[in-house]
Amino acid sequence: MLASVRSRVKTRHLITLLLLSTALLIQNVQSVPLSSQSLLKAPKSTNPPDSMAEGATVASTSTFNQSIPAAWPSWRAQIASIPAPHAGCFAAAYPSTVWQKTTCAPPTSGHETPSHTLTTPSTVGNGNDFVAQSSSALIGSAVGTFPSVTGLTSETDVCVGPPPFCTSGGEGSNAYSLQINAIEGFPVTFNGWSGTGWQQFVFDNEPSGFHGVWIEYWLFNYLATHASCPGSVPQNPSDGGPWFSSGSDCVWNTDATGSTTPYEPYEPATSLSLLSFEASANLNLNSFDEGQLCVTGGSCYLKSEPATVLNLYQQWRLAEFNVFGFIDGSQAQFNSGTAITMNNALKDQSGNTITPVAPCPNNGQTGETNNLNLGSCTVNGNAVVFSESNAPPTVTFNTNPTSFLGASSPGSISACSGTFTNGESSTGCGSGFSATANLPSPSTGWQFSNWVWAGGVSCKSPQGGSANPTSCEVSSSGSLEAVFVAQITFNTSPTSAGSISWASCSNPGYTNGQTLLSSNFGANTICANTLTNAPFAGWSCTGSISCSGLNPVSTATLDGPGTITANFGFPPISFDFRLSNSGGSSNLEGITVAPGGSGSITVTATLVNGPAQTVTLTCSQANGSPLPSGVSCSPGSGTPPFTTTLTVTVSSSTTPGYYTIQVIGTAGTLSRSTLFTLYVT
Repeated sequence: MLASVRSRVKTRHLITLLLLSTALLIQNVQSVPLSSQSLLKAPKSTNPPDSMAEGATVASTSTFNQSIPAAWPSWRAQIASIPAPHAGCFAAAYPSTVWQKTTCAPPTSGHETPSHTLTTPSTVGNGNDFVAQSSSALIGSAVGTFPSVTGLTSETDVCVGPPPFCTSGGEGSNAYSLQINAIEGFPVTFNGWSGTGWQQFVFDNEPSGFHGVWIEYWLFNYLATHASCPGSVPQNPSDGGPWFSSGSDCVWNTDATGSTTPYEPYEPATSLSLLSFEASANLNLNSFDEGQLCVTGGSCYLKSEPATVLNLYQQWRLAEFNVFGFIDGSQAQFNSGTAITMNNALKDQSGNTITPVAPCPNNGQTGETNNLNLGSCTVNGNAVVFSESNAPPTVTFNTNPTSFLGASSPGSISACSGTFTNGESSTGCGSGFSATANLPSPSTGWQFSNWVWAGGVSCKSPQGGSANPTSCEVSSSGSLEAVFVAQITFNTSPTSAGSISWASCSNPGYTNGQTLLSSNFGANTICANTLTNAPFAGWSCTGSISCSGLNPVSTATLDGPGTITANFGFPPISFDFRLSNSGGSSNLEGITVAPGGSGSITVTATLVNGPAQTVTLTCSQANGSPLPSGVSCSPGSGTPPFTTTLTVTVSSSTTPGYYTIQVIGTAGTLSRSTLFTLYVT
């Protein structure tokens, strides 16, 4: 720390209503009695203040482990809406809705610090933090809570520098701060001086010394035009100490709520889920800057100052909430495996909810840090909700395409002491790694194209860079994708008959033999462009490309290298013929044959179109059944056009009568027929 923090004496006993009333009478403050109870601090843990049971959970190490009254949340909302009667320190105990004046503790002589630049932020704080930002309405209130705390068993405040920040060793176990910070450098007018400033609302927690709610005000670069910092604050001259210098800046720390009447809560870090911290500026037009800490199921503690010290309420549109190192740029170091969810909710100065800007801006303000890594952040109603943890970050490796049709081994990424195919991940990448994209096998027709990364992974080549291998840094969980391209060969048949447009019919066409490297895996539009009078005749594809159809605008599915062929030309003329006979089916006397005799008729096969094929003739009855008993024919065969004599023989046993005979000509799957009448006398 830049200076020693003044120690405070903490009492560890519940204060009775009689003692509280006596204290209030001495201070000559009028208030409503607190019914049957005093201002409460939750019962302390059975663990010593500076140590925590190994493997303890939030619930078991919490300083408040009693049942929470069902009405406490609504009471918390009610007491938060009630302003302090004047500047000072106050407390309220459930279920009383009256702020009781308490004795303020002297201010700390150290200070929280503005953010300073880190080359690569790897921890939360020092400029690397999600904030809740209003796009228009002025903020009246920001409430910070911890909806989820898991894996937390210990926390230690450590000095991490760099100088001149935090030059001592830190404040040790369970020392930390909760902060709600406005944006650095907002316009300020103070005692005739105009410049920029900053404002922080702080709950400091130190087991053996200073802890309480207080507010810190900054005048940036004040000493550039003044020989010394201002004296007291005109709006509240009896509060806090004088302004003091920090480089060319001037800082004023208010008194803090920590006192012995009643005592301020000491909360080990494992109790974070029980704490809510609120900062407000002119909320409900109450003309106060207020910092308020509440312990779930217990009491609330309030520090109030005139809102006109820096007039934050006139321009407050950004609020940062988090848990940080205790003071002077220190770091809150949580045990490995800690995961915390933050909720930072906004209201305007009339108490109406504000929907924060999305996506969540990363615009941290304070110089204190913790050793967690930022996770994801979402806007939920009037709050930003984000996670942070120090579990090893997970890097997920992806490939495009996700699968490699026909490959004996898929495309992959070698990194972090392993080789990963699509969707596989590693927690062993540390803070950085080298990555190499590996082509599938066989690799013919494949090439590596570029890298794409997201989340907490950032590679040194520009986004979409093609360097292979590449070097990447990891600040939190994220992903790295290797994009591969497949070669498409375009063909036309005949070779000069047309071209093929890929992905859109408005794109230029590829002529026969031209190639394209594409990562548009999946379904793509293909268009056949005719360059001659020959019509489009169909698609054909090979390799890892599939296509079909007779429509010149169709779809090709790209799964890997292959060919696309557009066929052009007139379709071949198919073979066809017809049959006729000399008797004709209408001539009932077509052939007349006596039993035991024979007769003949001429059959003609005429070529209709196409190249001629051999036609084989057979006979049957017209209904398709075999010839009558004792009747036979010798039809023959030939290639149209041809004429043949068909001889019909009738046995002596054939029943006399009229028969309709069908002559069938067959060529492959094509058949034609002609009919004539056989009269057996």
